[in-house]
Amino acid sequence: MKIAGAMPCVALTAQSGLEALKMKKDQTVLVFGASGGVGSFAVWLANERGATVIGSARSDAQDYVRSLGAAHTVDPNSSAYDAILKRFAPEGFHAAIVAANGASLGGFLSHLKTGAPFAYPNGVEPKPHIKGHAALTFDGEMSRAAIERLNAAIGSRSIPLRMQEFLLNDIVEAHNRIE
Repeated sequence: MKIAGAMPCVALTAQSGLEALKMKKDQTVLVFGASGGVGSFAVWLANERGATVIGSARSDAQDYVRSLGAAHTVDPNSSAYDAILKRFAPEGFHAAIVAANGASLGGFLSHLKTGAPFAYPNGVEPKPHIKGHAALTFDGEMSRAAIERLNAAIGSRSIPLRMQEFLLNDIVEAHNRIE
């Protein structure tokens, strides 16, 4: 039997980020780092809440991110990401979850609506910032109530997560893969 050992932690972290942002139905949300653990769940949960999700993902992960419910994906390394974001979210984002950091993060966050917040889990380094926007840090809420909210959000549906199994002896390789 294979067990997704880190799944509850990353799922609860993504849920906490969306709750910190007070995400509502029909909002447009950016998930930067959408193919990672927290990002994957943020895409899926935001989509389930009725948000339009735009996820940043390398070209080899874009199909996966769309399978989670992202309406559109953008390669953060593309020289055309600015024009693509203007096309997908011409009015800007209502909010953003920053599940990773990267050279293009500031450019992506510049597409937030005036005063719109963004949230990132503690541990994203360097800490992201953009003038005129509230930066909300969060950790996954590990409580019975949070797990009940997550279970209600998931229901009986299957989440099409992409996972990889590592032997304990390969822990260094697993950490390198995460990076």
